[in-house]
Parts: sequence; structure tokens; C-alpha cells
Amino acid sequence: MNQVIRLMKRIALSPLFWIITICSSIFFLENSDLSNYFLISDFATNFPSLSLSGQYYRLLTSLFLHTGITHLVSNMFLLIILTWVVSPIISKALYLSLLLLSGVLGNLLADVLIVSLVNSDGNYWSFLTTFGYSHGIVGLSTSITGLYIFTLIIFVFKTSKDLPQKKFRLSALIFVSFIGILSLILNFIWGQWFTITAYVHFFGGLVGGMLAFIFLYRQHKKLPQFTIQVQHPDD
Repeated sequence: MNQVIRLMKRIALSPLFWIITICSSIFFLENSDLSNYFLISDFATNFPSLSLSGQYYRLLTSLFLHTGITHLVSNMFLLIILTWVVSPIISKALYLSLLLLSGVLGNLLADVLIVSLVNSDGNYWSFLTTFGYSHGIVGLSTSITGLYIFTLIIFVFKTSKDLPQKKFRLSALIFVSFIGILSLILNFIWGQWFTITAYVHFFGGLVGGMLAFIFLYRQHKKLPQFTIQVQHPDD
């Protein structure tokens, strides 16, 4: 009985559990009624023009919306794998902060870019599109991309000396990397290299990478600076 209680307490204190619960609940609420779908989508989707016009909450709320069951399941699957890989290295508070900062700042930077492109009246590189300005974007993949880049950098720098003991986590990270490369190839085939989807993923990953190097720097500064003096018996 005590083991069950401890397990339930551990689950209740897990940020991963609550993120999956929130995303799944909103998804099923959306699909339970058509009016709910339009209400939630119109209210919470990250439309760059609206988000940068004062409705900044959309940068956060859009992370918990998904366009379909495949979108939801694939995001939650990748989130679970990356969480398992990085959880022994960072705290729950840092984990949650990483997801929120990567998601919100990634969305914000992508919105700034796409609004700037729209306001430039076509005076920009031809391969940069403004697709998504009016359609908006949803999904936790912005945060997940930040988490992936963070995990990749941290895993290389902090566990490189004991990789044999981390082989299962290394295999999981390689698997996620393979999915990411495959996604890039498919986006190229589908012509989605330079749309708002690509922008939010790029900036989410950029934020995650910056946070990784900040984390490594802070860890380095905390290392104890001392020398060990060995005294010989004859001294």
C-alpha cells in the first residue's frame, strides 16, 4: 500500500504527467463539440498578428493545442522519451522552465520574424514565406525542439565520459534524432522549410541551445576550486 501511495505521489509531482494531462484534456474537450473546437482554437491559437497586438497569452496557450490525434500522440511520445533521457541530469523546476521558455520565446521570435516579413512588403529573401501569418500555429513541438537541443548538448558534455552506462538513453536520443532528420526531409518534400512551422521549431531549438550553454556555464562555475596536497610519511 505504501508503494502505491509513493507511486501516486511521484506521478502527481511530475511535470510530465500534468503536461500530458492538460494537452490531452484540451484535445478531447475540443473534439467533444464543434463549438468548443472553434472557441478554443480562436481564443488560444498563436496568430502572429494577434499575439503581437497585445494578446501575448497566445504564445503560451497555443503550446497545449494540437491539430489531431496523430499530432498529439507524436508530440507526447517524443516528450516522454526526451524527459526520460534528461531527467537524471536536471531538476523538475529547470525542466519545466526549459519547456515554457523554449515554447513561449520560440513562438515570440517566430511571430516577430513573420510579422516583420509581412510589413516589409515583399522586400526580403524570396525563400522566406509568410505562411502562417493568418492561419496561426499550435502544438508543443516548439518546446519539444528546445528540450531536444538542450538534451543533446547537455548529454554530450555531461555524460560523454560514462556513455557505456548511458547506452539506453543514448539509443533513445539517437532515435529522436533520426525522427528529427526524417521530419526535416519530409518538410523539404512538402515545401515547409520556411513557414511558421519551421520558424517556431528553429527558434524553440535556438532558445533550448542557449539555455543548455547557460546551464553548462553555471555548472562549471559551481565546481569547487581546490587542490589536494599529499603528505608523504617521511615528511
